[in-house]
Amino acid sequence: MLFSIRPFRRFTVCWAQLISHDWLRGCTRCVYLILILISAGCIDRHTSNQTPISSPECLSEQTKASCFYRKAPFAKRNSKLIIFAHGVFSTVASTWGDVESGNSWPALLKGDEQFESFDIYLMTYPSSCLTYGPSVHETANNELERLKIQGVFEQYKEIYFITHSMGGLVVKSLLTRLKHGEEEALLRQVRAVIFLGTPAQGVNIATLGKMVCLNPQVGDMKLAHLNLWLPVLEDSWTLLMEGRERVTLP
Repeated sequence: MLFSIRPFRRFTVCWAQLISHDWLRGCTRCVYLILILISAGCIDRHTSNQTPISSPECLSEQTKASCFYRKAPFAKRNSKLIIFAHGVFSTVASTWGDVESGNSWPALLKGDEQFESFDIYLMTYPSSCLTYGPSVHETANNELERLKIQGVFEQYKEIYFITHSMGGLVVKSLLTRLKHGEEEALLRQVRAVIFLGTPAQGVNIATLGKMVCLNPQVGDMKLAHLNLWLPVLEDSWTLLMEGRERVTLP
């Protein structure tokens, strides 16, 4: 009997010493973080259908690309546009509601007579924890090019952004690019940006999330003192706002 108990005690002692090591504690924390992200719905468990925006009114044939949810016919041609930008690990449906069923923010605006003179545009970009994708800065560049291709700055004299979470950083990066480029005049057409839960100074969980997520967007949202990109973006945004105060809009 003693022969069978001693090896077991040795195994127990060795296992206790093993779990006290820092590297194992780090691995354990990573496992906990993954479980938290899954339970919170941050990790998309259906990656094959990341952006279900196949609304019949969406003018884009690609269901995973940014598109107009509502656009007035050419004869009417609205001059005002509202643009929605979703957050990290999210889609149009998970952020703004099910566009296809009509139970969503865009649908509410569409059904409101006060917004009859506004067209509605949905920004849609990949943002999954376990799938590699473009950074926040790259996403902003891609979305800006799409807006230009769609002729947004040529048609609309008043543009309004409604953003959630990381979507606010995407829009900030997009607009500061216009400021630093040769297209500063286009900023006069942007009348307002609404930020809902945008991590202007980063978030704590992004530091741990970067250890388990392949998406570089997570690293872009690390706390400002651990992040080289985010403070630069916020400084550029502050300068943009200070300059805007001296501009008289038409």
